[in-house]
Amino acid sequence: MLSNQEFMMSGSNSTYWFAQSLYTQGFNYPNPYASRR
Repeated sequence: MLSNQEFMMSGSNSTYWFAQSLYTQGFNYPNPYASRR
């Protein structure tokens, strides 16, 4: 896993890094899978 700076520095992976951050945040706070076990 590359560091956040690595992703931010690369323009092609900026969208991927942004989507990944939203994906992790969205699944970390509500975490529907954890409550569904």
